[in-house]
This record gives sequence, C-alpha cells and structure tokens, in this order.
Amino acid sequence: MFNNFPHYFYKIIKIMIITIILQSQFSFSQGDIKFKRLSIGQGLSQSTVETIVQDQMGFMWFGTEDGLNRYDGYQFKIFKHDPDDPGSISNNNIWCLFVDSNGFLWIGTYTGGLNRFDPKTETFTRYLHNPADQYSLSSNRIRSI
Repeated sequence: MFNNFPHYFYKIIKIMIITIILQSQFSFSQGDIKFKRLSIGQGLSQSTVETIVQDQMGFMWFGTEDGLNRYDGYQFKIFKHDPDDPGSISNNNIWCLFVDSNGFLWIGTYTGGLNRFDPKTETFTRYLHNPADQYSLSSNRIRSI
C-alpha cells in the first residue's frame, strides 16, 4: 500500500501546480481586457452597426446604415458615397465586411453592390449587378461575403 503512495502523491502535486499556473495566466489575461463604449458621441456616423471587422493593420471597421467607419483606437474616419466621385463607396448602407489575405476590405451594401477598399489609395472599386452580363453579381444587395 505505501509503495504506491509516492506515485499518487506526485500526480496530485503535478495537477495542483498545473491548476495554479493556469489560474494565474487566466487572471493576468483577464486584467488586460478593457472595453470602451463607442457611439455617435465619439464620432461613429450612425448608431445602427450592422457589421464589424478588424483588418491586418489593426483598424476596426464598422458598417452602419449611414457609412463605413474606420476606427484607429482614437478617432473615426467615415467613408460615404459621393455621387461625383467614382472612387467613393457605392452606397452608405453597409451590410457586411470581409478582409481578404491581401489586405483588401470587401464591403457588401444594401443596394450598391459589392465594393473593394484599397487601403493604399483609400479608394473603392465597385462591383454591380449588370443584367446584360451573366457573370456579374446576381443582385446589388449583398448580405454576406
């Protein structure tokens, strides 16, 4: 009976050490989490946020019913449709966002089709439904990417 005592004793000690280590790491990581409320008062273009994504540069992107919002941790930059600028976003009502492996941000809109944002030039390329082209988008309402 005592021959097995050290074997069980060491197992219990190992489990206790592992538990203490995991608890301490968890409590340290919990202390690093901070939340900040972002609203119209901080510069968000509209209070209804449909979608959120973080890009490879660390920017947070918020798609609202009234514009695309880029947040750098301090302030917002808002991108809206400009009818006189073909390099602007095609529609202000943003439904979905996706960042691809090349760093491009893809934006699905309510009625403006699909947009690709180039972070180097800060311009948009528009992809719209064309009834004469069977290979174009099937609709200008893009709900998911």
